[in-house]
Amino acid sequence: ADRARRAPTRRSAKKPRAAPFPAKLFDMVSNHPDILRWNDASRELVIADPHRLTTELMPRFFTVTTGTGLVKSFARQLNYYGFHRVGSPRGPGGRARQSLDGGALVFANRNPRVATVNDLASLVRHEKPPARAAPISTPRVSEASSNEESARVVTPPACPGGP
Repeated sequence: ADRARRAPTRRSAKKPRAAPFPAKLFDMVSNHPDILRWNDASRELVIADPHRLTTELMPRFFTVTTGTGLVKSFARQLNYYGFHRVGSPRGPGGRARQSLDGGALVFANRNPRVATVNDLASLVRHEKPPARAAPISTPRVSEASSNEESARVVTPPACPGGP
């Protein structure tokens, strides 16, 4: 009974904090269009210069270590916010190749709420990146000529010497 009368604790009274990645992404896109830009028409994020992204912007905006995994790490964060890579060349094993040779990388977000560059600041993180939908293959079922045929059960032949 006493617990019901207490004022809310500090923890429960706090407002939910905005995720830092969307705010940083918005800042990078707004202030560095030569490296990272938003295409309103196709709702795509274009990383025009992946090398400069990893060497100039990521150290400034994120706690990072050096290495080629930075673009992959950035792409993983984008995946958590509903982006998926489009038009990426595939390497061995069907995995998307990481482009560090100056080639542009393109990530699309098909969420209708993400239409302009201003919407990037209010992205909502998913628990897991959306899984790729596997193509659904349905077996072809030929129609039985009669109900009797469809009800027939096929049993394997008995093994010689078996029960």
